[in-house]
Amino acid sequence: MTCFQWRDKFFEQSSGTSMGSPLSPVLADLFMEEFEQTAHLLCGPQLEPNVWIRYVDDTFVVWPHSPQDLQLFLQHLNSQHNNIQFTMEKEKDGRIAFLGNTSHRIQSILLHHGIKVFHTTSNKIQATLQSHKDKQDPKTKPGVYRIPCERGKVYIGETGRDLTTRLNEHRAHERRGNLQVVPPKVTECISTK
Repeated sequence: MTCFQWRDKFFEQSSGTSMGSPLSPVLADLFMEEFEQTAHLLCGPQLEPNVWIRYVDDTFVVWPHSPQDLQLFLQHLNSQHNNIQFTMEKEKDGRIAFLGNTSHRIQSILLHHGIKVFHTTSNKIQATLQSHKDKQDPKTKPGVYRIPCERGKVYIGETGRDLTTRLNEHRAHERRGNLQVVPPKVTECISTK
């Protein structure tokens, strides 16, 4: 089971490999290779496509049989595994909706909802997607902090609560006379848990 956070909501990934794992694309590709071989064998040579090319989750197919047989083939593929479902787009006006056209249509839809899409090579995308969590202000998390004091001295503390709460506790101790110095502000959060 894998959990992830997106836009302040937590989600559970109930099947498949962990998102972001370097092994996930390899395992997904191996799974799809086996899936395709099994599905094609069960279908038999009388209903095989002339061409079957898959790139990640897009498949380009040249179908030499009737449109009715194509629908049967699609139903056959979709009956092989509950979590693997194929959809179909036929060529229109002599153009195929494979990768380029599809990705630009998806980009247009996502931009309409305020989500930016970048078309780039995978190594650049990987660097962009390293963190799967929403960014948090370090002051709202537990961690180690440093407060400058008089004569160049520094107070370093660790807290299990958020930093703002801990600073308020420092100020309360000062008001009661339990501290020598009131920290003016945290200048640096050294690390967070």
